[in-house]
Amino acid sequence: MPSYRGVDQSVVAQSIVDILELLKKNSSGSVLDSRLKDISVDKILSAQNDLELAQAVSDSGIKGRLCRISELLTFHAVKNTDGKGYEIFKTLASWDAFSGIRRLSYGDMDKEADAYIKKHSSLSFRFKKAKLILSEVKTLRKEMLADYDYKGMRGVFNKAAEHVYDGVLFVDSLLSDHLPRLPVSYAMDRYGVVVPGLSEMKVRITDPSVIELSDKTELVLKPFYDLDEVGSTGIGHIGSIYKKNDQFGVVFDSTRAAAEAVAAAFPQHQVIDSKGNVIKPSGSAKQNLDKKPGMA
Repeated sequence: MPSYRGVDQSVVAQSIVDILELLKKNSSGSVLDSRLKDISVDKILSAQNDLELAQAVSDSGIKGRLCRISELLTFHAVKNTDGKGYEIFKTLASWDAFSGIRRLSYGDMDKEADAYIKKHSSLSFRFKKAKLILSEVKTLRKEMLADYDYKGMRGVFNKAAEHVYDGVLFVDSLLSDHLPRLPVSYAMDRYGVVVPGLSEMKVRITDPSVIELSDKTELVLKPFYDLDEVGSTGIGHIGSIYKKNDQFGVVFDSTRAAAEAVAAAFPQHQVIDSKGNVIKPSGSAKQNLDKKPGMA
């Protein structure tokens, strides 16, 4: 059976059907209804291989529309709406159904979703938590101004940034008693090929060896682009900018399968994920280095 980002075709299709039914039953309003009414899983179910399935998911438009209402999806997951909101969210996350580029404009869909969440949320605890976070940020700012050591400064900044990010998510998502940090696994993550000396600036990103490694990494990842298993790539900080991680190198957002292929291609280098865990090549990744992956 074809799969998309490591998830079986039938599971992908069913998760779309499930979230559409949940959102229809618990509709935030006419704007959401109009955005989702033409979503179909017919082409997804009829796809004959991984490439066709990736194209069918893209053509359905489901990812872009779910990305736009990610806070609403998180709300239903935290509340476990109808006793299944969390499980649906978890399955969608397994193939990153709500990943993508999101415009910063605040439109009718956003207003409608926020109104729905406000109406169904308990706000008192949320604002108390947000006030506490902002207080901690002020304290950390004082530490930053008093700390002139580069590494120490960076560590304090990372802590401050993490708290600010928590505060923004906490207020904007309008959740009741939870931060949107659900125990789910996502199909895509930030990975990187570690370049020793890059974090200490002993090696520059313009160094020919770094450029060559970047180019070779792109070649390994190339077959995964058509399968929609690779996002952005570049050279820089590996991992979330809100978490302390001193590793720098050739970075790429991808599925684990793609990262394992990179690890197999460069056994002399360390490949890590956004949390610093070392990625080891799987047996299939080693065997498939010379052929296009993901084909059913």
